Amino acid sequence: MKAVGAEPNPERPKMHREEARWLAQLPRTAPVPQLLGIYDDGDWATVILEDVAGRHPHLPWRMGELRRVMTAIEQLQAQLTPCPVPNLPTFVERHRETFDGWRELAKAPDRSLDPRARRRLGRLAERETGWPEAVTGDTLLHAYLRADNLLVTDASSVVFLD
Repeated sequence: MKAVGAEPNPERPKMHREEARWLAQLPRTAPVPQLLGIYDDGDWATVILEDVAGRHPHLPWRMGELRRVMTAIEQLQAQLTPCPVPNLPTFVERHRETFDGWRELAKAPDRSLDPRARRRLGRLAERETGWPEAVTGDTLLHAYLRADNLLVTDASSVVFLD
């Protein structure tokens, strides 16, 4: 179960509501916890999910688990292409202001910035401009894929969270 109120971050309940709406539209075979319900009183949003028997991958990564996760990501991509959830905003639409950090720094380089990064700032800012093309496609993406959003199970499967 995941619950969040509007204090101190009024955007978080909206994110939980969206996640529940999207989870409800995924294929039942998707390697994600099944949505069991949602409680929403307008302030608090609570997402109730299937309990999955598993654990987060070991950190530092162990090669066997890393291989399992990489294979599961490939399978997830195949299953979620094309995106099974209609009318989702694209990654570019949703994160337009997220990927402009190098360009912002290049406008007024911060003196505390590592000198190596400062020397490469122009090149980093230029490379950053290509991100919209790099993420354009018809696959439903998990934008926060990291070890704490994964469960490995005894059944040799991987379950994706959040």
